[in-house]
Amino acid sequence: MFNSIIYQYYENLKPKERKRKNNFTYAAEMLVMLSQIVRIDDFKEKLGLDLDMALNVKLTDGMVGITKQNDNYYLLFNIQPCGMPGKDLRPYEVIGTYIDENRNIQTKQYTNNVDCVLWYNNSLEMPEYHVDFFSHMFTEIDTSIELNVYHSRYNPFLKVENETQKQQITKAMTQTKDGEPIVVVNANNSDWSEEDKVINVNDVKNIDKVQYLSHLFDDFQKRFSNLYGVSMNMSSKQAQQTEKEISGMEAMSWLIPVDMLTQAKEFCERMKDVYDVELTAHFGTIHELNFAKFAEDCTKDDNMNDDLHDNQKGDSENDNSERDMEPLQDEQQADVDE
Repeated sequence: MFNSIIYQYYENLKPKERKRKNNFTYAAEMLVMLSQIVRIDDFKEKLGLDLDMALNVKLTDGMVGITKQNDNYYLLFNIQPCGMPGKDLRPYEVIGTYIDENRNIQTKQYTNNVDCVLWYNNSLEMPEYHVDFFSHMFTEIDTSIELNVYHSRYNPFLKVENETQKQQITKAMTQTKDGEPIVVVNANNSDWSEEDKVINVNDVKNIDKVQYLSHLFDDFQKRFSNLYGVSMNMSSKQAQQTEKEISGMEAMSWLIPVDMLTQAKEFCERMKDVYDVELTAHFGTIHELNFAKFAEDCTKDDNMNDDLHDNQKGDSENDNSERDMEPLQDEQQADVDE
C-alpha cells in the first residue's frame, strides 16, 4: 500500500516538480552520508540533544552552537556573527536562535565561549556547498536518462486512409501496451507512397546514450566520494596512473574529513572549558576503518622508501669505494710492470 502511494504520487508529478523532488532527495541522502564522517560520543546522554540534528545544522549553516539556559542545553541555529571578531578572527559575539522547552523560538545575542560554544563545520566556517552542486547534477543526469529511455521505445507513427483502418490496426497492436503506436488518419484521402505510410521517430542510438549517462553519473558520484575520504579511483584512469599518483589522490580525499574531525575535537575541548562537559569526537565507523587502512598504507610506503633510500645509499658507497680503489690498483700494476 505504501509503495503504491509513492509510485502514484511520483507519476502524477509535473516534470519540474519531479526534478525538484529528486534534487531534494539527493541532497538529503548526501547530508546523511556526510553526517557519518564525524561522531561524538554521549552527545545525547550528556546534553539531551540530537547529534544528527546538530550535524545537519552544522553542514548546512557552516556552524551550530550549544547554549545552556536554566540547566538545559539547547541547539543554536541561524547563527550570525555580529560586531568585531575575536583576536583569533573567530566570531566573538553572535546572534543565534533556539527552541525552548515550550516550543517557543528564542533569538538572543551570545558571547562565544562564554554563554555559548560554537561547533564549526570546517576551518573556514563554511557550509557544504558541494551538496547543492552534486544534487543538481545528479538530478539533471537522471532527467536525461529518463528522456532517452522514453525516446528509445517510441514506435513508428502509422498513417492510415480512414477511421476503419485506424481501428483495425489499433486493435491488432493492443498487445504492445507499453509502446502503443500513434495512428494518423489521412483526412484528405490523398495517395501516399510506401515510404509515407510510416513516420519513424525512434532513434536506436538513444538507448546507447543511456550507458554514457550512467558512466557520467558514476563519475560524479566518485568525485563526490573522493572529496570526503572515500577514494573511488576511476577505472578509465587507473591504467594511466602510477601507484604514487593514486596514493596522492587518496591523501587529498582525507583533507576535508580530517579538518572536520579537528573542528569537532576543538569543540569538545571548548565544551569542557565552558560547561565542564566531557565529550569525545572521532571518525564514524566507515571513515575510521578507511583512515586506519590509509594510515597503514602510508606506513608501508614510508618503510619502502626507507629501504629504497638505504639500498641507494649502499650502492653509492660501494661505487665510491670502487673508485677509491682504482688509483691504488693502477699503482700496484705500475710496480709490477717496472
